[in-house]
Amino acid sequence: MRGMKVFMFCGMVLSAMCAVRIAQAEDAPVAPAAIEPAAPAQPAAGEVASGEAAAVAQDGMISDGKTIKFDYSLSVEGKEVETSQGADPIEYVQGKGELVPGLEKALVGMKVGDEKTVKVSVEEGYGPVDPQAIQEVPRNLIPADIDLKVGSLLEMSDDQGNRFPATVVEIKDDKVKLDFNHPLAGKELTFNVKIVSIK
Repeated sequence: MRGMKVFMFCGMVLSAMCAVRIAQAEDAPVAPAAIEPAAPAQPAAGEVASGEAAAVAQDGMISDGKTIKFDYSLSVEGKEVETSQGADPIEYVQGKGELVPGLEKALVGMKVGDEKTVKVSVEEGYGPVDPQAIQEVPRNLIPADIDLKVGSLLEMSDDQGNRFPATVVEIKDDKVKLDFNHPLAGKELTFNVKIVSIK
């Protein structure tokens, strides 16, 4: 726990890497116009599409290396827990592992304007709950200005700058028990997504 820092957690994230920026104002990016998929070349009657035409046909679909923007809502056990409504779409690069595996796999082949409901299993989401990820840390590790309560969601930062969430499980005089499992570990996830742009 040496060198670890604690921040209030900003909310759940889609990224498997869980890299939320704390207290860092960022200029809102200008939303680009939606990119329409390229129309495939039409072969003459009785001919099959050439390899070049087939490549064009797939150009407007989600595949590895492309930068994708999509709107989404996330529900757990029938309750919506997060949505991009009223905010910028989520942006990621397909194939880089920036989304939970089950969602990233399900988006392959989608096009701009496509909508889909995706159910993600525990194994392809944030994984099962790991009992060894529940640990006690010194109380003085947590800044005094944080209103610490059981159930509070904190964000920890190690010496390398890696950040990860922790939920307060128990508060003692000199120690705090924290659950370092992702808040959605052990949960089946339901995403409703709509593809906004593909580059």
